[in-house]
Amino acid sequence: MLIRILSTVFQIFPLFFPNFLPKAEPTKYRDRISATVGSLSIVATASNFSIFNFILTKPLSMISGLLLFVAAGAPISGLIEARLHNNPKIFERSRFFWHLVTNLAGAAVAILFLYAAHTQKLWLAAQPIKLSEQAALNIALPIAVVITLAFVYSQQVDEYPGMKLDVAHRDPQWESEIVGVSLRHVHQLWNVLHLILVGFIGATGILIAACATIVQSVKGSPPGLSVQLALGFAAITVMLSLFGFPAMRKHSAVFWTFSLGMPLCTAVIGVWLSLMRDNLFRDIYLGAFLGFSVLTYAVLMTRDGGSRPKSPSGWYRYTPIILLVELIVVAGGVCRS
Repeated sequence: MLIRILSTVFQIFPLFFPNFLPKAEPTKYRDRISATVGSLSIVATASNFSIFNFILTKPLSMISGLLLFVAAGAPISGLIEARLHNNPKIFERSRFFWHLVTNLAGAAVAILFLYAAHTQKLWLAAQPIKLSEQAALNIALPIAVVITLAFVYSQQVDEYPGMKLDVAHRDPQWESEIVGVSLRHVHQLWNVLHLILVGFIGATGILIAACATIVQSVKGSPPGLSVQLALGFAAITVMLSLFGFPAMRKHSAVFWTFSLGMPLCTAVIGVWLSLMRDNLFRDIYLGAFLGFSVLTYAVLMTRDGGSRPKSPSGWYRYTPIILLVELIVVAGGVCRS
């Protein structure tokens, strides 16, 4: 019960205090997104209904197809929208390739960890340990919204630094400065949906799989490294590596995600793998994973003279702290017997 109460409190905050949310513009769209997702999450939590567990009951092929469709739809809709409005600034063609590749990589991560969570969920259901506070998993949904809006706001500040000022103190033409990253555009709203879905499904799937590993290890029967998890670890590492390519350096939030996320991810996955059953496959994979991650990070960080990544604006820089809160609440709900 305590875990569910804590989860509900964290979900209520962005719903009733929208002014504290990242100031992604136009704020009316930001508020609608937050209110819609927040209301859904709070009602589900109050009813002790786990949205993620509901997703697990659906055919995995259907959920996978949906994630890939939404991922590809954002850049494709951007090209269409720019052509319909005869305004290339709405979505520059040069953005298409990297936007599509990184979106599909994010969807692949969510899909692979969804499969892994499905496997671990079956294990948990067959054991005395249960998902004692299933609704606690819902906290990942509003957190995904906050992080997504923070990402959008950082994009807007990159385009127009004056976004940090109150509306009254901005240039009168400030909206024209953020064409292409404004929430007025269909492709940006589509991308927001993609980021929320990937953030919610991917993060929750990772946490369930990780907690299952911890529980089994504590009980003295550590699990072996499954193909789903091996592919999932590889996918998230490749996705973060893509964020570190030179083409991404002009996007502060994206490159910052690589510069901070890559070493954190390497450390977490390294510990996770060490909790698994000791066998040849695990040992070879662990060595290859660490070698690839360290080498890739070193090469990408020293490209272009090793320029220091610019810290993103607003809430996005606090993403690690936000995710830590999510980890504590969700792990408490999943691992507690």
